[in-house]
Amino acid sequence: MDNNLVEIYATTHYNKCNKHNDIYIRKNLPCPYPNCENGIKEDKFIDFEYKIQDKKVTKEIKHLYTRKKFKGIENDYKYIWLKEDDLFPSISNIIVNEVHVINKWNIIESIYHYTKLDNLYSILNSNELWLTEYTAQTDSIEIVLGFDLFSKYDKNDINISKKLFSKNLSFFLTCFSYESECRTLFNLYSDYSQGVSIEFDSNFNIDNNFWYSDDQLLQLMPVIYDDQIQRKIVDYCIYLFNVSEKWIDMSKDTFNNKNELITKYKRKEVIKIFFKNKMEELLSFFKHYSYKDEREVRWLYRKDDEFINEYYGECLNKRSDERTKKTYYTSTDIARKLSPSEEKINLKLPIKSITLGTNIQDKDKIICKIKDLLKNNCYENVEIKVSTLPY
Repeated sequence: MDNNLVEIYATTHYNKCNKHNDIYIRKNLPCPYPNCENGIKEDKFIDFEYKIQDKKVTKEIKHLYTRKKFKGIENDYKYIWLKEDDLFPSISNIIVNEVHVINKWNIIESIYHYTKLDNLYSILNSNELWLTEYTAQTDSIEIVLGFDLFSKYDKNDINISKKLFSKNLSFFLTCFSYESECRTLFNLYSDYSQGVSIEFDSNFNIDNNFWYSDDQLLQLMPVIYDDQIQRKIVDYCIYLFNVSEKWIDMSKDTFNNKNELITKYKRKEVIKIFFKNKMEELLSFFKHYSYKDEREVRWLYRKDDEFINEYYGECLNKRSDERTKKTYYTSTDIARKLSPSEEKINLKLPIKSITLGTNIQDKDKIICKIKDLLKNNCYENVEIKVSTLPY
């Protein structure tokens, strides 16, 4: 590294810039926007990171960051700090942030899961939600529609549709809506209004990281029905793919954790796999406009090891399951895979309220049973309501 570069200790000296709140890289870096009071004037800097082992600092690690300019999905210019040896998380964070911008995800505070009474009892007793493999979903054909759309516009030979048709995807989903009381959803998923709607706090992630994982194998996002927005997302991802190849051309060769050389050519091959995986994930949130009244929100767990194995080496993949085919994961299964923290694994589901369907018989008896289950399973401040929808 150039010894003349400015050196900083970002973690202890910087906080996320509130003015430029689209910085989804590391929250304790200087703001990447030029001339921002929360940033630095230099276009490159070296940051120090401490590696801690057995509660002791074992060594100091240097990272080189470079200011990069790119277009947002609305064609406004934005900036990030790109770490020289770690392009992929930066690109991934840009895509997720820009899709959230165009999808107006930040204005939704609650999501609702429509289900039968017996399923509610199981959820409360187990403190778990089930995420089912996409081919077992009743509307799995909608994922195919998303992949068909991408195959029409893809000029970069990413060829993700081939993977779908070879049934080599590994997506697990559970579905919500941001419609608090919907007759159609009560009929379809709550036993013709004899079940319930469970309200969840969709902002719970802010402090507890419940709905998302840092490496974005776990995502919560509204389904996208508008075909113009779908096309815009596809076009934007293709734009970023081309940008990322240029950034690789401008960078130096890097090394993996085993100190093996990763050439620019190799990184470009891997970036194709990375974008293929990222597009697979996004396309799973595309759905035909005729379903728009459902206002669906999907919680997606993507178990796909191709990129991890290709870039980091197969021996590093700690998330591999047994090779048997799984048809579902529970939220606890996933939390255990993504975090070693028992506190996160044992987090209570962020339930805000439970609304009984209009056609439930013996409502007072059912309400007493739900109250007992809430109390016995340590759920606090959960409101119980009865739907006001006429049936």
